[in-house]
Amino acid sequence: MNDKLDLSCPKCNNDNTVNLSTQLSCKHCGEILTEKKYIKKPWLNLSMLVVSILGISIGIILSIIAYIKFSPSRYPIDIEYKEITNCISPLVEPLKQSAIPNKEKVCICAMNETMEIVDFDLYNENKAVFNSVFQQKANDVCK
Repeated sequence: MNDKLDLSCPKCNNDNTVNLSTQLSCKHCGEILTEKKYIKKPWLNLSMLVVSILGISIGIILSIIAYIKFSPSRYPIDIEYKEITNCISPLVEPLKQSAIPNKEKVCICAMNETMEIVDFDLYNENKAVFNSVFQQKANDVCK
């Protein structure tokens, strides 16, 4: 039969493993452990809760930073919209009067592919480079 019991001392709050047949006092402060009411220790105490919340918060912050740092930089939405609309139009380059099925999907694909190569600064500096890459992507990659 197991005559040992794990208890927290009500006076000093230290853990004790007591032998019920011989040792009935706290090893640390000497408080007598008989005739007291004991409460089972909670599984989750305050320090564990604080550490968990802190860990989750740091994880979320690092995820946001990683997403911002490593996600492809996009053009402003109005520029993307203008370029995709021009691409879909039968009157404007780069796919002027092309008989491409699913032209909308091709134009969106070409825009995404072009943004990976031509950043927004280069777009502003030299629109001809953008148009050249966009047309090549629309004709070769996205069909």
